Formats: sequence, C-alpha cells, structure tokens
Amino acid sequence: MLPRESKIETLELNHDRFFNHPVSFISKRGFLPGKDPLEQLPEASPFNQKLNEIAKNIPVLIESCTLRSTVDALNDEFKDEEMVLIPHGTQMKKQQHVAIMTLLMIAQAYIWEDEKNPMNVLPAVIAKNLYKLCRSQQRMPTLTYKDYILRNWRLLDPEKEISLDNIEPIYTFTNSADEAWFIKIHVVIESICSKAIIAACKAYGLAHDLIKDPSEDPLVNQETERNITELLNVISTTLEEAILVLKRMTEQCRHEYFFFTLRHYLGGWEKVIKKDGDGKEHVGIFFEGVETKDKNFHSYRGPSGAESSIIPALDAFLSVEQEIDGMYKTLLNFQEYMPRKHQAFVGYLSTSKVREVVETSDSVELKEAFENATRHVKAFRGTHLGIVHQYIMVPAKTIGIKSDEITGTGGAPIGEYLVERYQNTLHH
Repeated sequence: MLPRESKIETLELNHDRFFNHPVSFISKRGFLPGKDPLEQLPEASPFNQKLNEIAKNIPVLIESCTLRSTVDALNDEFKDEEMVLIPHGTQMKKQQHVAIMTLLMIAQAYIWEDEKNPMNVLPAVIAKNLYKLCRSQQRMPTLTYKDYILRNWRLLDPEKEISLDNIEPIYTFTNSADEAWFIKIHVVIESICSKAIIAACKAYGLAHDLIKDPSEDPLVNQETERNITELLNVISTTLEEAILVLKRMTEQCRHEYFFFTLRHYLGGWEKVIKKDGDGKEHVGIFFEGVETKDKNFHSYRGPSGAESSIIPALDAFLSVEQEIDGMYKTLLNFQEYMPRKHQAFVGYLSTSKVREVVETSDSVELKEAFENATRHVKAFRGTHLGIVHQYIMVPAKTIGIKSDEITGTGGAPIGEYLVERYQNTLHH
C-alpha cells in the first residue's frame, strides 16, 4: 500500500518502500525501461557477431531479397549454437531482452520477406535460441509491442531526455524515415504518459488509505481529497500532451507507406496459412528443432498499440467497465502479450478505490477532476481511432477490402475493438 501524503511534491515513486510489489518496476519513464536498452548482443562469439550483423542489416537484406538465404546460411553454419550472454547481474536481464529482440526482428523479417509467400518454418538456429529465452521469461516467443517499441530506441544525446528529436530506433525493417517516426511517436507517448501512470499509483494509495482508515480529523480527509484531485488533473494534462504527440504521426509517417510497405512486417503469425504435402492445412510458424507437448506450430498476434499498458492501466485505475463480450475477450488476449509485470500492475490498479472516494465525496473539484480524467482517456482513444482510420481503414478500402474485414496491426477487427472501447469509455 502506498503511504498517505499530505503534500504532492514529486511524481517519482520511492522504490525503497517496495519489494516485489506491482509498482516496483515503474521508473520515472513509466513503462519504458528505467535504464537505456542495450543496442546489440555482446560480441562474445562468432555466432553473436553474425546475429548482430544480420539484425543491423535487415533493411538492406530485405531490399535485396537475401535475408532468408542469409539466415539459412547461418543455420547451416551454427545450427546447434547457443548465444553467449555474459552474466553480470541486472546486465544479464538487459542482454536477454536485446537477445530476444534481435532474434524476433530477424525471425519476423525471415517470415515476411516475401509478403505473398510467407515462410512457415523458422530455422533451428533462430527457433531454438528464441524458444529457450522466451520460455525462461514465460513470454510469447513472438514480436510484441515491448520488443518493437518499448526497448527499441536509443538516445542521440545521453545528457538529454527522451524526445522526438533525441531518439532513434535501434532496429527497423525498412530503414525509412516513416518507420523511424512511427516508432519514435510511440516511445515518446510512453515517456510522456509516465507522469499519468505515477500519478495513478499515488492516487491509488491515497484513496485506498482514505477508504480503509479515514482520519478522525475532517480537515485531513479533505487534504487527501485535494491531493487526489491534483493527481487526477496530472493525468488529464498528461493525456492532453500525449494526444498532441499522437496527432503528429502524420508529419513524417505516410499513410500509404505504413499500409502498403511497413505493415506486413508487423503481421501476426495467425496470417501464415499453408498446406503440407498431404493437403493438411497448418496455421502459424513451425519452430525447427523445438518440440512442445501440444503443438509444433506457433500462431500469435503481431505487435500492436493495443499491447501498450497505458490505457488498460488508466481504465483499471478509473474503474472503466467494459462490456463482457467477444471483444472483451480480445482485450484480455492483448494483455497476455504485455510483459508479466505490466499485467500484474494493471491487475493491481483494478482494485482502485478512487471511484468510491469520488462517489462518496462532497468535493465538486474532485468529481470534476475524475470526470475530466475519464474524458481524456476517451479523447486519447478517439484520437487513436482517427489515426487508425487514416492509416488502415482508408487505404484498405482503396484496394477493395470490406469494412468488416479490416483488422488492426495486432489482428483485431478495427470497427469492433476500437469503436466499442471508445464508446465504453464515453459511457463512464
């Protein structure tokens, strides 16, 4: 439980008070890693060096249609080789993250190098290392928002903060300014929204204490309500700032480039459907050299903004209720692709007492701040829906795809997923 504070002085959490707590991983950067991500595997073996070289040259190899042959050659040379990670405490975790990202970028490029003829077999040299690492972290062995966005950036000037002018992606599929801008917009939104997430953590604790153990002094309770009001206002102003950044997507990422060039590299593996020699249809990717008890083919969604933890966390904190329907199941499915700590954090915020405090309070300011924060969550969803309309729905219709067949990058039906979530926020 977060301790009650009589004064809101900072939007940083005191992590010394927490151990193994759902908020313990939240840094001043929110859901972004607190320390800059590693940019490559340690050059500790010829195999590591080859992987680094391939990952850095993905755009060139795709452009020359030689990525698959390059990975096949790697498989012939290092089929049973394991990556070398140097054990250095927390540095080991960072190496594992960059190792997974490196393997997944190569895997995704291998599968989708030819959009009309995706590969459904991942060579053992990639598959075995990828599966082993992902199993150790109990995560999906597929490219997620965490890999493509949250850990795929570097600071140009380490002395300055994250901004559109001070970051660039570590890896891309196309080496285009459009793709770089697409990644940068998402990273900066995550950075900005760190203030909203930390404010939600603090308000959560204040509300929980107020409900569980209210002070006998009404003035103390009123001060706590004023603090919650201030924190709710921080959420609103932060989302306003994030919306302005999201609207800048169109400045340097062209709609047609995203839809017709970049988007298929982010495709989910459920879109890979092939028949074997016996005519049996297989959906997903076969991991060569990897045996599991229930299946040999892996079918997952592609990376999607729906895997960002920002809005689900604020939904949970504000107690926004969703319809219990098929799309609610889809919403939960996207959350399965979030990092495990993010999932735990959203679950933690789902026990928020803020709405209860607001409903039992006589403070007009508190009620207005709560409604305003909810409206800003709705506004962010509305802006996102507008971006998706521009980047996916409009170009899709130009090539004859029907509205009910258009899906988002992660594979969810756009009309159902985004519109319904927007409307549910509106009604609260």
